[in-house]
Amino acid sequence: MDRLMANGLVPTVGLVINARLDTNVLEESLTRLIEHKFPRAGARLAFRNGVYEFQIPETFDAKTPPTAFTVDDYHEAYNRAGRPQIPRALTGSQPSIIPLPLDQFFRSKTCPKIEADFFKPNVPLLHIHFTVFHDLTFIGVTVSHMGFDLLGIAALLAAWTRVINGDNFDAIPGMEWDAQPFAHYVPAPGSSSLTPTRTSLRGWFKLGWLIGYIVRVPKVFLNEAKQKIMDELKAQGSSEYVGSSDVLMAWWYKL
Repeated sequence: MDRLMANGLVPTVGLVINARLDTNVLEESLTRLIEHKFPRAGARLAFRNGVYEFQIPETFDAKTPPTAFTVDDYHEAYNRAGRPQIPRALTGSQPSIIPLPLDQFFRSKTCPKIEADFFKPNVPLLHIHFTVFHDLTFIGVTVSHMGFDLLGIAALLAAWTRVINGDNFDAIPGMEWDAQPFAHYVPAPGSSSLTPTRTSLRGWFKLGWLIGYIVRVPKVFLNEAKQKIMDELKAQGSSEYVGSSDVLMAWWYKL
């Protein structure tokens, strides 16, 4: 079941910021980050002679941008009749999942919808859509799952945040050039389909289907659960380390 869900997956991670952000600053900072730290994020996908290719441009320019940026700018506040109300004062120490149909604000009309869309000529692996209001900014990050899983997206977003915050650019970790993103992708026997078969999967992939929900997992919940689990392991004589991502995945499976 997991394999069927993961094949061809095009996840979108959505962020809602309680402020009107300058999309020029956002675009310039991410472009710089990809050019110098994450060049593989600016790659193109290809499928030739039964082999998947991860093509990184030697240089990025207006004709070959590192990522596709689209912007919808509304010269008004977000709240008005007919729009979903966004919870602004979510409190408490427990996780929550709130249905919220906001797909139109996270994905542009030109955003790839299926994996085959990424195999068209000069289509970037990464698509960023901004929807800007006077009081809110929606940021949608859409990728092909062949190039990024959710952990990879998280790493890119964390680095992007550091650039925006003015951190030392040289100290921000990037991606290795010699990584093998297709090591676990092989064409299905006798198939001409662009959809690959993956030999191993992780539970993060299902998160890509949650574009219609706000998922809130407070840090206090993760830290308390992590400490409880590590205390239990220590009592059993184990020195195994438990990370926040382990707790998050366990919570997700349990849910």
